Amino acid sequence: MGEVLVGGWERGRFCPVGKFIQAHEILDPHQLSIWLKLNGELKQHSSTQNMIHKIPELISYCSGIMTLEEGDLLLTGTPAGVSSISPGDEVEIGVEQETNSSIQIMDQIKFNAIQRSDGLTYDQLKI
Repeated sequence: MGEVLVGGWERGRFCPVGKFIQAHEILDPHQLSIWLKLNGELKQHSSTQNMIHKIPELISYCSGIMTLEEGDLLLTGTPAGVSSISPGDEVEIGVEQETNSSIQIMDQIKFNAIQRSDGLTYDQLKI
C-alpha cells in the first residue's frame, strides 16, 4: 500500500457502481464471489478471500491517512483477467455469496462503454 496512481480515475462517470450492499446482508466479506463479463465473455472471476489486504486492514490504513465517511468507497484493485475495453463494449459485473445450498446474487450491473472527447466512460446502467 502507499502507491497512488493519478490520471483519469477522478473523471465523472468513470466508476459506475451498483447498489450499496448493507453490512448485515453479508455473511462473510472475505467469502464473496466477484466476476466481470466483457461482451458476454467471462474475463474475471475471483473471491474476496484472495485479497492481499483484508477489509479491516484496508479500513484501518485508509482511516489513518484520511477521514472516512459514510458512503465512501475504497477501490482496492482487480483480480486477474484485466482487459482493454472499447466504445460500445458491454460490461457486466456481479457480486455473489453462498447461502446454505444456493448462490445469492448480492448485486449485478450492466453498462456500455462510450467515448467522450476527454476519454472513455460509461453509459447509464441497464440493470
